[in-house]
Amino acid sequence: MSCRSPLSLIFAVNNLIRYSFIELLAQENSENSELAPLAYFYCSRNTSELERAMPDEILRCILEQLSSSEVREPIREPVVRKYAEKKRETVGRKPEKLMLDETVDTILALLETNPATIVIDALDECDAGSRCELLYALDTIICESASLVKVFVSSRDDGDIVCQLAHSPNVFIKASDNKADIERFVRTEVAAAIKKKRLIKGNVSEQLNGQIIETLIEGAQGM
Repeated sequence: MSCRSPLSLIFAVNNLIRYSFIELLAQENSENSELAPLAYFYCSRNTSELERAMPDEILRCILEQLSSSEVREPIREPVVRKYAEKKRETVGRKPEKLMLDETVDTILALLETNPATIVIDALDECDAGSRCELLYALDTIICESASLVKVFVSSRDDGDIVCQLAHSPNVFIKASDNKADIERFVRTEVAAAIKKKRLIKGNVSEQLNGQIIETLIEGAQGM
C-alpha cells in the first residue's frame, strides 16, 4: 500500500495523550470552524462497555463524529448515501450496522472533500485479538485519504502495536521526550501553590519543596 497523503500518524506511549489534549483540540475546533473536523475515542476493556474495545465499534463512532461537525448541521452526503443503501438492503427491518471495511470506505468518502484529525486514546485497551484490524484500518485511512488526515494514538508500548506501527510512517513520542516540560510545569505549579498558601499554608521548607517536586515528577510517568 503506497501512502499518497502526508504522514499524520503520531504514536505516543505511557499515556502522553490524555483527556486534556483531546479537550484542547475540541475547544480549538469549537472556536475555529475552519479547522479540520475532529473525531476521538477512548478505548476501554470495561466489561460493562465491551463495545469500547472492539475495532468496528470504535471506527463507527469515529465515522459518526466526522459525519457532522455540529448537531445542527446536516449529515454529510456520503453517510446519508450509505445509510440509504443499507436501508434498501434490509427492507422492513432496521439497517444492519456497517462492517469494518464499509466504515473505512465511508470515512474515506468523507475525506475526499475534507481533512480530519482522529484521536484514539489507550489503544492498548482495544481487544488484543482484533486490534490489529483497527491499526490496519487507520493505516488504510492515512494512506488512501484524498485529504490530509492526522491520526494521534496513545498507548502502552505493547509488542504487537509497536511491531505493526513500525512499518507505518510515524512520529514515535516517548514519555521521556516531554520530561523537561513536565518538570517545568510541576515546579511552576508547586511554587504557585506555596505562594498562594494552598500547600501546607505556605510553610514549605526547601527540603520539603524538593521532595514534593521530585515525587510529583516521578509519579507523573510522562503524563
